[in-house]
Amino acid sequence: MMKNIILFLSLFIAHNAFAQNNFVSKTLMPKFKFKDLTGKEYTQAHLPSTYDFITIVYYDPGCEHCEDQANRIKQELSRFSKTYFIWVTIGDAGQALIFKNYYFARSKNIKFLTDPTNSIFYTFAGIQETPTIWVYNKKKELIATIPGPVDANIVYQYYH
Repeated sequence: MMKNIILFLSLFIAHNAFAQNNFVSKTLMPKFKFKDLTGKEYTQAHLPSTYDFITIVYYDPGCEHCEDQANRIKQELSRFSKTYFIWVTIGDAGQALIFKNYYFARSKNIKFLTDPTNSIFYTFAGIQETPTIWVYNKKKELIATIPGPVDANIVYQYYH
């Protein structure tokens, strides 16, 4: 009888431990504080709620890989109509404005921001290179971190 109790308790404990290890916590978008191209503060509270996805792109306006990434997204921009893009640079606002006007001048679902304090490096995990892309769902849960540049189809695959 004692063996049955020990066996039962062992199975019960093992089952509970397994169930707890299968709990997956979602990584939420970190709070951030950047500047728009006019110098006004822009935080997570400013994000529109009308989009199904928020995609943040860390880039450098003078980076060839970032220019390539912008071209790839620009060519497929109609596929990203349910996505709000935020392009963040540690560079200056003047260069960011030139980049924005060259690649996305008329795009309503793209916001360009600067990070004069370099806070992106300790706010967002996974920066390995420029560009780096983070895809979040409507609940601001991280779906993917993508070091780039990558084909727009690779970014788009996370939007389903």
